[in-house]
Amino acid sequence: MKRLGKMCLVFVILGFIFYYKPVYAEEYFRNQYGVSFTREAYDFFTELFYDGYQNLMTQEMYDEYEGFDFVNDEIEKVSLCVNDAPISMRDMASPQDLTYFANYSRSLNMAKVCGALCRAVLVVNWLGEPSVKSYDVIGAYISGPTRISTPATNYTSTLDSGVAAAMVYEDDGFGAVVPVPDGDDLYVSQSFAYTGHGVIFMTHQHAVENISLTNAQSFTIGLSGYGNVFQFYGGAVDKYDQMNGVYITV
Repeated sequence: MKRLGKMCLVFVILGFIFYYKPVYAEEYFRNQYGVSFTREAYDFFTELFYDGYQNLMTQEMYDEYEGFDFVNDEIEKVSLCVNDAPISMRDMASPQDLTYFANYSRSLNMAKVCGALCRAVLVVNWLGEPSVKSYDVIGAYISGPTRISTPATNYTSTLDSGVAAAMVYEDDGFGAVVPVPDGDDLYVSQSFAYTGHGVIFMTHQHAVENISLTNAQSFTIGLSGYGNVFQFYGGAVDKYDQMNGVYITV
């Protein structure tokens, strides 16, 4: 009887061990860089960026979201389609969020999310293949908040992918120079972490004729510029298409 009792006790202990063994999140997707995503993480980045952005993420990029709750942290953006942004909006102390803009060539989608820290995101989606393939620019004018990370700028198409060719920084914002690749299904994305409150303006400007990498960096950052961000000078004057910008209160 004692032996039987001991055997029963062993089975009970083993049962508890198997029952309470750690449960690890199941891998849903692994990209070319070996970065592993759960289903919740995959869906989070699809919502914040677009489905396919996961393929571009290195482990370093993924780790920038450490501390975010991929299920419960709310991603804020508004799908508001307009033909033009009234100039009067530029002077409003607390402007209405305008996080979506589209014209015949492409759309701009802006989002923000706050978890362990806050991040702002701009996604440019081309509606066709651009005919001029030179150097475009994408960036932000920041009124109030403080940028606390290096902006991550990426582009991808059916034929190519890569990162910014050059960066220009100023106290109130920044701009990235991005080569336009061959191929269609073209996306350009930019994100950065920030702290504080105010308004963040972001835009993407497409070169309407060929421009050198050096001349593409001929800009300053300012609210009166194209898309409320880019003020061009020198060899960049009249080289860009004056796409509207988007902005969000943070």
